[in-house]
Amino acid sequence: MKAQSRLPESNALITGRIFTAVTTVRTFFTSALLSLALCLFLLSVSAALTPAVRADPPDSTGTFSVTPPVAIDWSGEKTETLFFILGMLDEYLGRQWTEDVDCVERFYCSEHVEAFVFLAYLNRLASEQGLDPVIDTELNDCLVYFHSKPLADLINS
Repeated sequence: MKAQSRLPESNALITGRIFTAVTTVRTFFTSALLSLALCLFLLSVSAALTPAVRADPPDSTGTFSVTPPVAIDWSGEKTETLFFILGMLDEYLGRQWTEDVDCVERFYCSEHVEAFVFLAYLNRLASEQGLDPVIDTELNDCLVYFHSKPLADLINS
């Protein structure tokens, strides 16, 4: 009769650890792959739901007009300015905007330094995008509002 060979206890322990490591790596890559698939799906759904043009409110006759999106120049360092401004606008969980309103942003009483920096970047954005550089500043109590129809249209597009 032949004796069955058994792995020494230490080899069994090593084999168990290798199996655990392989299972962990497989689980990680499976999760990463599922996350990537979900992100791609959400991006495709978002792109499908985003209209290429927006419908303006009806005029006095009740008809709708369609406005093409504002053309944005993405060349060179112009993207840095635009993304800096968009980042400041998104600081408090995004911003609410309404079409046909010229208010770009408002700042609280404790944010006067931030408002000054924002104004400098708005002027830079207007210059880079070839827009009207006039930005009206409104001080209401201690709140600071910036108004510019061309810049509001560009940012809201």
